Amino acid sequence: MKAIEELLIKHRDSSYETGQDEYEQAILSRFSALEDKVKKLEKENDNLRVTSAQNEESLKVALQQNAELKRQVEELRCCGNCDHFYVDSEDIITCQNDVYPFPVKGKCDSWQSDRLTQKERENE
Repeated sequence: MKAIEELLIKHRDSSYETGQDEYEQAILSRFSALEDKVKKLEKENDNLRVTSAQNEESLKVALQQNAELKRQVEELRCCGNCDHFYVDSEDIITCQNDVYPFPVKGKCDSWQSDRLTQKERENE
């Protein structure tokens, strides 16, 4: 903008007979270049808004999926897949944490995964 101001001052101070067209062309050229830059920046800004909205929607979906997976994991935790839970040689169910009666659904505060798959658990 400083360059345009200087061109305008030169144009004002110059005589109208000499160089008027040169200054006008230079000013118009600068204005045209600035208008092009503004249009380009507006387009980039619009693209960023669209991208931001898409990212926001993707994040929202990912957070919902994450919450659902956490809920499902919590539902899978139970005495049957806890490392502290076992059936001894006399088929007596025991918990090393002395949790009794066993929670019907869910887990106690000392739940720890036994890290076994369902097939491995069935083969024991």
